[in-house]
Amino acid sequence: MTLSLSRAQRRFLGLMGEEDLSDLVGINTPLEMSSAACAALLNYLSQGMAYRSGPLFGYRGPDRYEVTHVLTGTPPGEASEEPFGLNPAYLLGASEALRQVDPGLDWIGHWLMVPGGQMPSDKVARAYVRQAAQLELVDMVTPLLIMGLIDFAPGAVASRWLNRQPRVVPLIWHLD
Repeated sequence: MTLSLSRAQRRFLGLMGEEDLSDLVGINTPLEMSSAACAALLNYLSQGMAYRSGPLFGYRGPDRYEVTHVLTGTPPGEASEEPFGLNPAYLLGASEALRQVDPGLDWIGHWLMVPGGQMPSDKVARAYVRQAAQLELVDMVTPLLIMGLIDFAPGAVASRWLNRQPRVVPLIWHLD
């Protein structure tokens, strides 16, 4: 029997299990954002006072890379002074709840909004990707989505960490 562990279990509980390499994403596979994920991110953007970040849950495979759920890294009411603040107990519980609804769901990416809600410059965005990579939140298959306002309109960029450099991932937004 093979034990299928979630990314949260491997990260926060230190459990080892066989890693499923069938979910490796093609390097040019776009990151698709479901309409529910887009709505959640736009809602968080409208609150843009402090750092907001958290896991992106969804599905990934060789030809599929879809975000269906957006969570914060901390429970409601618990703010973080750090860009990538995470509450392990909260994230483990949320991950388990989502996987009970659909065992195929997992933490496939991370998102960030900076205080004030403005989109950071390219240089600053690359620094955030580097910081997320150092925290092992992003890698060659797990992107960081940075979202903010550009001239009063929402904007976003997603990047993976590949060969010690950020690499932009194409984005598809479903705003139905």
